[in-house]
Amino acid sequence: MTRKSTYTEQFKIQLERLGYSKSSQSMLPACIAEFLSQLEVTVTGVFHLHDIQPGHIQAHYEYLTQRPNKRKPGGLSSRMITHHIYAIRLFLNYLEQTGYITENPISSLIFPKPESMQREILTVAEIKQLYEVSESFREKAIIGIFYGCGLRRSEGVSLNVKDISFNSSLLYVREGKGNKRRVIPINEKVKNDFKSYLYHERWPKDNETSVKYTWFEVKR
Repeated sequence: MTRKSTYTEQFKIQLERLGYSKSSQSMLPACIAEFLSQLEVTVTGVFHLHDIQPGHIQAHYEYLTQRPNKRKPGGLSSRMITHHIYAIRLFLNYLEQTGYITENPISSLIFPKPESMQREILTVAEIKQLYEVSESFREKAIIGIFYGCGLRRSEGVSLNVKDISFNSSLLYVREGKGNKRRVIPINEKVKNDFKSYLYHERWPKDNETSVKYTWFEVKR
């Protein structure tokens, strides 16, 4: 298929514009690259994107249900297969919106939903136990980030020192899900843990307010 790498690169740029996470900007185009490569190997007569038919997508779905997992023994999970189909749907929607294709071959297809994984929510008593066994201010601050403030993993990892205002007791999430910003109040317990970690365990740096670096950088 001509210009395959160009299409996937443009799709990646579109994901960045829409505010998708860095991991999604990498994984979703990779799913598309695999889909287009499989078309080249297994299907004849598909030379352009407008040659893709619903049957090709259905066949790719069947292929994914049989494909070995490249990272561990066994096949792909239902959730990962759904992720691949989501990438294809998003990609074809993008192509339709930009005029690369006039008819969307996935619009009439319906695929099984993945089995929902029930999340285990920690009780208040379990959270207290975590605080009790914490051996450093850093560990307490991490609990405060994810439990006390409710940040997502990617948000907590990318948090910077200047994103926390001790004077106003506020935490600023600069780029949340969907590239949305939000402000989160922090209580005295969480704020004091942040301060203790910041003042007693962090490695000191010059010009800290003008340098962007992550919150959990610590002394080695």
